[in-house]
Amino acid sequence: MVGGDEQDFTECKPLFEIMGKTIRLCGPVGSGQAVKLCNQVLCAVNIMSLCEALKLAEQQEIDPMLMVEVCSQGAAGSWVLSNLGPKIADADLAPGFAIKHLLKDLRLVRESLQSSGQILPGMDMADRFLQIVKELDGGIGGELGTQAMIRAYREGGS
Repeated sequence: MVGGDEQDFTECKPLFEIMGKTIRLCGPVGSGQAVKLCNQVLCAVNIMSLCEALKLAEQQEIDPMLMVEVCSQGAAGSWVLSNLGPKIADADLAPGFAIKHLLKDLRLVRESLQSSGQILPGMDMADRFLQIVKELDGGIGGELGTQAMIRAYREGGS
């Protein structure tokens, strides 16, 4: 996700390809960051949806891995479900991407929306659950992976 002039992008693309697999020019300077913020909103809300589905599966006495496997093949399939679902089922909350970093990104989204007065209720709810987990364990929950949002559903009183 790159923002800038097309000529500069083309010149720098070989360097970008060293750092990542999918390199896209998103528009003028700042556009790459804007698309990254959109990505982070999608991630946060997807993680929240995954946690809710896992909570429902547990309440219905359905094996969480069964739910992950079956739902990954249908319309609800996503990277979050296929990759973080098994981690939650295995109680693996180690960070691939830490909660504290996603919270920082969601703060940047809110700041970018301030002048327009826009709100994103799903993002706000995901942020609230991530904040709950961040405060767990004496305030060090933010070091956990984003899949640790499940703890807000299990331990955070929701």
